[in-house]
Parts: sequence; C-alpha cells; structure tokens
Amino acid sequence: MLAGKKFLGPQTAPTPESRGVPKWTGTPEEASKMLRAAMRHFSAANCGFTVLDENTSKLIYSKDPDGKELIFTDEVKASETDKQRFIPKSCKCVMAYTVQMSPETMRRSPTMTGGQTTTLAYKRAENIQASVQEFLRGLGYQGLGESSTNALGIAPAFGVLTGLGEMSRLNRMISPEFGPMVRVFKLLMDLPVAVDKPIDAGIMAFCKACKKCAEACLSQSLSLTPSPPGRCEARGTTGHKAYFEDSVSCMTSWREKATTNCGICFGVCPFAKKDKAWIHEMVKVGMSVAPFADSFFRSMDDAFGYGAQASGESWWNLDLPEYGIDSSQPVGAV
Repeated sequence: MLAGKKFLGPQTAPTPESRGVPKWTGTPEEASKMLRAAMRHFSAANCGFTVLDENTSKLIYSKDPDGKELIFTDEVKASETDKQRFIPKSCKCVMAYTVQMSPETMRRSPTMTGGQTTTLAYKRAENIQASVQEFLRGLGYQGLGESSTNALGIAPAFGVLTGLGEMSRLNRMISPEFGPMVRVFKLLMDLPVAVDKPIDAGIMAFCKACKKCAEACLSQSLSLTPSPPGRCEARGTTGHKAYFEDSVSCMTSWREKATTNCGICFGVCPFAKKDKAWIHEMVKVGMSVAPFADSFFRSMDDAFGYGAQASGESWWNLDLPEYGIDSSQPVGAV
C-alpha cells in the first residue's frame, strides 16, 4: 500500500533516467487510453481529462487546506517548502477521477455505517493517487496530487469539465453510471493527453423536477427552487448557475450528530440505485430526450421505495461485494 496523500507523490519508482532508457512517448490519445486503463487497474471508477487555461486555472486553490500557497512557476520540476508548493506551468493537464461508494451502506445514513462509506472512499483514493503518481514517474512525467482531503482544487468542477458527470441539486457531481455514489478527485500532470468535454445527460434537468434530496434534508440546507438560481442566498454571492446549499446549517447539523457525517441526500437520490429494475434503464435513455417525464420517474422511484432510508442496525446481514460496490458495470471502452 502507498497510503498517505502527498503533493509530489511517494517518489520511489525508478525513473527512465535512472534506468538508462528514454521516457515514454506517444500521442495524446494513446496517453489518455493508457491512463484510463491504469486508473481502472488502480480501482478508480472512471477518469477524464482537461487542461488548465485562463479560466480553468481559477479552479486551483491559492492556498491548500494546510495553509501552504500554491504557486505556478516556470521551473521544470515541481517542489514544495514549509510554506509553499510550486506547480510547473508545464503541468497543465488535469485528470479528474472518481471512486465508487456503496449505495447499500450510504442508504443507512446518518449512522456510522453511512459515515464510514465516505471514509472508505477517501482511504482508497489515497492509494489510487499514490499509485498513479508512481506510474507517471516511471514513464518520465510528474503527477501532482492532493496533499490532504479536498486539497489542490475544486474536484466536482473538474469532474464536470472532464465529462464525468453533471452538477445537481445536491450541489455535487452526479455520474450517469453511478449517480452521486462517487467521490471526485483530481491530479495535475505534464503528460499531454487528449481532453474530454462536458456532457448533458439530462441530470440537472431531472433535478429541477425531482427535489427528493431537498425534501429529505434534515437541516433544510438544500434548495427547493425549481431552477438553479446562480445565487447563494445564504452567502449573498453570485457565480455559476447551480443549486447552492446552506453549508453552515448543513455542517451545524453534522456537528450536532457528533458521531457521523450525514449523507441522507446521497442515499435518497433516484440516481443512487444501480439498475435495480428495468425502469432505471428507461430513465437513463428517457430523461435526456423526454424531460417532461422527469416528475413521473421521480414518482416511480417513490412508489418502488428505492429511495427509502434503511436501518443502520442490520448491515451485517447484507451480502455485499468487496467495498460494498458492484464493479461489474462497464463505463465504456478503455
């Protein structure tokens, strides 16, 4: 295990230079295909690519959660000091990737069973990040990762830009394959890759009619407005067109529970169920071409009881696969 998040990675893999061979070369398309295969091997659910430009570079933080400044530099090699992390401008390729969470255990939120679902995804992500950083190092390239949880940049935004999903009423990214049952991470690289584009799978449009997560929210932190307002009333700020949550009331509710985070909104989402019935295959096709039926699909989700919260006391009776997820569902050719 290569546990522990590091901006520069473990830096233990032999480099091409140390082996006396040239670094790997190929087309951007070959690089993207290779990385997708590697990321699935490392247990990531999916990954996508974009580049930093005048706009997307704004999604990289000026300071990491530990207080260290993130500074772009003309230097060839990335480095860090006690107070700063230096990102070479050549590391302009961004890989966003997802790690699956268990729908069955998340449905047991807000309990310790639901809370550990998130924790387990972040633990797995530590090893994935370190593994791909070493993989890139072995090819002769740099991979700059999160120094801690949610460091480096805004993960859901990069997930949307790389076509992994759409933003939602949760104010989180929802994946067409796995719904909200993923955590999103990001990595900067100097390996040129073929970029992906954002998608329109009808997810945000579905959220306009659904409102199930907002209705289930114990702290009433999620918006019930029909369309994303592009304004956060709680903060009094404007920005991208999205459903902003009241983060203060959400986190206050977490603190009051003391023993766990929440996650109810993830568990009740109609997209959180993976092919439990034929209706979900129809929804996948229909919601993007027939948005007028979205309210009907929400009602069907209620009728079948898929969004109902489950007891946290009976999880040990579940016949769950490894990590509580079904990894057999394909996400496209690599």
